Amino acid sequence: MSAPATDDGGAAAPGQTRRGHPGSPANIRLTLATRLAIAMILLVAVTVAAVGWLGFRNTTQAVIPRVLERVGAQSRLLAANLESYVAGARGDLIGYRSAAAINGLIRAHVAGGIDPSDGVSEQTWRGRIATRLAAEIEAKPIYGQFRIIGLDDDQRELVRVDRSGPNGTARIVPSGELERKGERTYFEDTIRLAPGEIYVSPIDLATRQGGTTALHVPTLRVATPLFTPDGKPFGIIIANIDMRPSLDRLRATSTSGGEIYVVNSRGDYLVHPDRTREFGALHDRPNDWRKDFPYFGALTGTLEGSTRLMTDGSGRPSGAAIAPALLVGKEWVAIIETIPAPVFGLVPAAIQRTSLLVGILAVLAAALLAVLLARSLTRPIGRLTAAVEAIGNGRPADIPVDASGETGVLARAFAQMVEETRAKTAALQREIEEHRRTEAARSHHAAREQLFSAAVESSDDAIVMQTLDAIITGWNPAAERLYGYSASEAIGKSTAIIVPPGRREHGKGYLARIARGEPIERFETVRLRKDGTPVEISLSLSPIRGPSGEIIGVSGTAHSLTEARRAERQLQQQLEERRQIFDTSQDLIMVMDPRGHVAQISPSSETILGYRPDEMIGRSGADFIHPDDLAQSREDMRALRRGERPKLGDTRCFHKNGHEVWLSWLGNWSEQAQRFFFVGRDMTEARLAQESLRESERLARNIVETSLDAFIQTDETSSILNWNSQAEQLFGWRREEVLGKSTIDLIVAESERDRVRTGLKQFLENEDGRTLNRRRELMCLRRDGKEFKAELSVTALKRREGLLFNVFYRDLTDKIAAEERIRHAEKMEAVGQLTGGVAHDFNNILTVITGTIEILAEAVEKEPQLAAITKMIDEAAARGADLTQHLLAFARKQPLQPREIDINSLVVDTAKLLRPTLGEQIQIESVFEDENCVAIVDPNQLTTAILNLALNARDAMPSGGKLIVETGVAYLDEVYASGNDVRPGHYVLIAVSDTGSGIPANMLPRVFDPFFTSKGPGKGTGLGLSMVYGFIKQSAGHIKIYSEEGHGTTIKMYLPPGTTPTAIGEGVTPATIEGGHETILVVEDDRLVRDYVLAQLHALGYVTLQAANAAEALAIVAAGKPFDLLFTDVIMPGKMNGRQLADELMKTRPDLRVVYTSGYTENAIIHHGRLDSGVLLLAKPYRKSDLARIIRKALSA
Repeated sequence: MSAPATDDGGAAAPGQTRRGHPGSPANIRLTLATRLAIAMILLVAVTVAAVGWLGFRNTTQAVIPRVLERVGAQSRLLAANLESYVAGARGDLIGYRSAAAINGLIRAHVAGGIDPSDGVSEQTWRGRIATRLAAEIEAKPIYGQFRIIGLDDDQRELVRVDRSGPNGTARIVPSGELERKGERTYFEDTIRLAPGEIYVSPIDLATRQGGTTALHVPTLRVATPLFTPDGKPFGIIIANIDMRPSLDRLRATSTSGGEIYVVNSRGDYLVHPDRTREFGALHDRPNDWRKDFPYFGALTGTLEGSTRLMTDGSGRPSGAAIAPALLVGKEWVAIIETIPAPVFGLVPAAIQRTSLLVGILAVLAAALLAVLLARSLTRPIGRLTAAVEAIGNGRPADIPVDASGETGVLARAFAQMVEETRAKTAALQREIEEHRRTEAARSHHAAREQLFSAAVESSDDAIVMQTLDAIITGWNPAAERLYGYSASEAIGKSTAIIVPPGRREHGKGYLARIARGEPIERFETVRLRKDGTPVEISLSLSPIRGPSGEIIGVSGTAHSLTEARRAERQLQQQLEERRQIFDTSQDLIMVMDPRGHVAQISPSSETILGYRPDEMIGRSGADFIHPDDLAQSREDMRALRRGERPKLGDTRCFHKNGHEVWLSWLGNWSEQAQRFFFVGRDMTEARLAQESLRESERLARNIVETSLDAFIQTDETSSILNWNSQAEQLFGWRREEVLGKSTIDLIVAESERDRVRTGLKQFLENEDGRTLNRRRELMCLRRDGKEFKAELSVTALKRREGLLFNVFYRDLTDKIAAEERIRHAEKMEAVGQLTGGVAHDFNNILTVITGTIEILAEAVEKEPQLAAITKMIDEAAARGADLTQHLLAFARKQPLQPREIDINSLVVDTAKLLRPTLGEQIQIESVFEDENCVAIVDPNQLTTAILNLALNARDAMPSGGKLIVETGVAYLDEVYASGNDVRPGHYVLIAVSDTGSGIPANMLPRVFDPFFTSKGPGKGTGLGLSMVYGFIKQSAGHIKIYSEEGHGTTIKMYLPPGTTPTAIGEGVTPATIEGGHETILVVEDDRLVRDYVLAQLHALGYVTLQAANAAEALAIVAAGKPFDLLFTDVIMPGKMNGRQLADELMKTRPDLRVVYTSGYTENAIIHHGRLDSGVLLLAKPYRKSDLARIIRKALSA
């Protein structure tokens, strides 16, 4: 190893010596590489420095405007996002304010708890509003709370819905948690607003969220006032908008190192990087952002944004931008975003860093090239030196055998020497390892033999080892105890000393099997003791193998069976005794495993449950237990396993035939046996007897509780013993409040008490034969002091303690009201029949008057005085026609032509007619619940009805007011319908309300009577409301009036709903009167009317035939006289009316054209209030133009 070291030293020495001579080749190469590296480094460094400085200067000048523009745009975007977050609040509140449910709540609250329009309670309206607002909160996460706050009761909340439910879900706050909000600023500011205006609060920290009073939730409150129908303030509806998500998004906005602030017009920070400075005024830490940003202070409250460029203390540029936002169009806030100096220098700094990095890389590259040139010469020697050191230290070596020159030769020789050394070392290590394994095997074998010997010596089983020739070679202490021979006496002898002669042949067979390597598991046999007595043993035999695996002997393990046999016989005796008890028991004995499966059951199971034991064993006990008792049974079994004291329990089981069997159980758990033990007795008969008694009692109670009448049970002293739920509803007292009290003092009207006490006393004193007037009427008293008439049904039961009275009370209030409604309906029907008949005759007279006055008017049109007289007659006739039309409408005899129409469109058109009629002092408002509202009704008659109601409203508001026409849908339930003579179901609602003087309560029952009016003499006919009443009833609808004197009146009309509306208009009526030359058969029983019709038809150019009745008309037809049209009165004397006449003629002339005329049609051509399809009717009275138009229409069809 010294030779290579010497050579290495020799190579290094000359190099050191030649460094001092510039002319040597090595010195020239090294100097050139150094110079080249230095030149490359300097060139790259100068170039990068120049480019970096120019780029930094130019980029800084270009970046500043772009940075300011970008930050200004970002701040405006953030402001727009903040506005859009709350943009929908205004529309939502306006929509809620107009909701029908809120208007119903206002009406019910003002009326004292019940909506006079629909009979809906204020509590029901609150529930509907709360449900809608809860759905709104769930659908729109921005809302944290909705409230409706009334003006009265110190501004008490009427409805509150918030997010205090589980996991922030919507929760409707119960009435008991609603609070008073007196003197709240937002309430005072909102209630002073005009209708439709919106209040928006500053963003502040709410004090109520989840039961805390800490200021922590940024909240924006938006509210609008609510008004009663007469325009008075009622309260406000207010929504709390949770601003946390929006403000948190602003905090999380990335700003490239800048800061974002949100400020308000009051100087507060709403968002600040230092959270302790937010909402400083509310935390008694006032701070004004205008002092931090004085250059933006002048923009407070304006909608003008701005950016600003500044310099910091070191002269570097920095900037800021402000963008305003109006929340819900009112609350001013602004976004301020700052731009630190490093943002302006990011791009120039990046260019500077890049230039520096390129320069450093260029210098490093030049230095690396120089180093590579120098090291290319010394690398092989260095690798060889490192290899030698590695081999010396025992590490893997990389010998440079691929090197060239003398270094490569030296490396290859060294590598060969190393390989030879490694081979010899490996051989030596293998010898040492084999020696170690041999010594370890010997030690392990000795320890194993020692352990085996100890196990054999300490075993409780007798272990005997023998050769394949049956010579004993091993004998442990247990064998000495079992057979009586000591080890010294047995070892070396044949096993014949312990094997009976009769079993020695079996022993040879066992040895042969062991020799083949077959172990023999445990089997029972007999061996002999030293004293010659036999002993029963259980024996196992296994082969003994030598070191090379061959079988060299047998090992036998035995233990005595004598004690086991004795214990087994005792156990059999005990089992037999218990089996006898088990088989003969009349009770059910059952054993179950830990899983609840039947392991054993007594034969009595067949008697009690109908199952043989083999049908139940193995099945789960749950298969036989009633499902309702299963859970309790399992709990009882778990209690037994926990060691609790056994207790009796009753369980229902199923008999095989399906009926229930009650078993009374006593059970226990054995931890040792891992078994449940149960004894059960059949208690079915006893339970059935008890259940029958309880069922009878329940049946009697159920009959009383489910009775539709109030039931009260008293004793002889009138003390109350029982009081059912119907009695609670009827009288207002709860059961626990009345038990033991006197029924006479409690519920009998004061005027009846003496009479009832006298009657009770007489009944009790009549010992011979007590009789009761089983049904009678009595004036009773409710808890609130109101008296009502009730019907009583009384029975008396005799007991040991005395008499018991069972009394059923039935409220007769509804029955009396129904009888009154029937009487009123019969009266109205009678009046209708009378007015209908009068209208018929009156229409005939008016037909002649109106027709002839037209002729007179044409004759005297050039004489002003006579023309004025004819005009007065014409106007009087027109008034008479209107009067008869109202009479027919009230009598429900007018011909209607109903169809499906859009009520909303009709109301809009009618309102246009009403405005010039009612005058400017009356404001008209239309309120539509839905866009489409379709009903089945005659549009012309409905328009007339609304006009009548509007004129009545005008008369009730001489000083001006408001007329409100509302439409919507309504459902009349069975309870309302039964008390108001209307069919239950869905209806279209039209409500006409005014803010006038109202109607006195004593007049309300008579407002629909014909000729009844409260306007005074000469101010009304009293038929307006009667006509509306008759029209609505004839249209299969319902009408209801609500009025309060001094506050106004609402009339609600309910009409049958439709599906698809049809057009209301029927086209423009031609202005000209058109005649013809056809022949018309005129049938009219009234001579004056007939003469008038003939004269007008002649004037129109028609040829006429006339008849006074149907018989004359038939005679004309039979005579063969031709005609083109039949013009007939509907009501005529004789056997046939006009309709019957037309039907008779159509049998021979199916294409006959017919025009009917009548002032009262009965049911001839109108059925169920509707004109028959295809019928043309000219209602009396009519004018010449009406007659000409309908005649032409019939002939042109």
